[in-house]
Amino acid sequence: METQLIEADDRLSRVFSHFYVVRQPPEVPTVSQQLLPNYEMLLAFNFGSELPIWLGKEYYTIQRVAIIGPLQTLLRYNLQASADLMVVMFTLNGFYRLFGQLLRQPGQVATNVVLELAVLTDLWTQLANLSSTDERTQCFSDFAARNLTPMNTAMQPLLDTIPHFRHTLVDPIKAVAQQHDLSVRTLQLRFQHQVGYSGKAMIRFVRYKALLAQLLTQQPTLPDWADLVVSYGYYDQSHLVRDFKFFTGLAPSAFMKQLAEQSLCMSQPGKFY
Repeated sequence: METQLIEADDRLSRVFSHFYVVRQPPEVPTVSQQLLPNYEMLLAFNFGSELPIWLGKEYYTIQRVAIIGPLQTLLRYNLQASADLMVVMFTLNGFYRLFGQLLRQPGQVATNVVLELAVLTDLWTQLANLSSTDERTQCFSDFAARNLTPMNTAMQPLLDTIPHFRHTLVDPIKAVAQQHDLSVRTLQLRFQHQVGYSGKAMIRFVRYKALLAQLLTQQPTLPDWADLVVSYGYYDQSHLVRDFKFFTGLAPSAFMKQLAEQSLCMSQPGKFY
């Protein structure tokens, strides 16, 4: 199986972080993969065999194009023989800046008939007629550069203060709102509209992602869960367990087992969280 992670070029790095490209030769066994939540919008172009995916308990198939996200739960997918897939991993409001809208149901999938975004059908055709990965990524990057809207002046300072969301000793939503003379409600609505989730949801996810990073670095040593509860600002161990189940559908013990078996994929660290 040929797998590549290709970073966005500098002109687009605040729009999408990277491409994920995978190709399966003919007549090979199906490979099952799982992607942990990353709270990003994913745009998948499928040029090969039908791609089955599961988002939580919901089942979908991707034939040509699918929009997924913001990815708030575990994503499972099967790479079958002759798979040929290119996924664009957007950052924060990058998808909104390029296409002017998000999914009507955040955290879900729009597949094959993609909302009113007929432009994606034309783009898929252009990409499918190119044979190499370099040509396809360059074609998409050129499309993005031509169609990208400028950063909303009201949104820019909010994105610049994302580091607030890493701190658990203060309420980052209130801190950002006060710094930019906004009401908490206005801040939440702007995030929801352009990013697809609230600032409160981001706080929960950023904490969970930091916890995951620590679990990865200390493998195969088993974690001290009580210590992690204190270190990451959870109320108690049941609070931590609820977050694990929310984001992965797994209890912490089951998650650690799958992590040891290397059957889980975690997205690259983003520029913001």
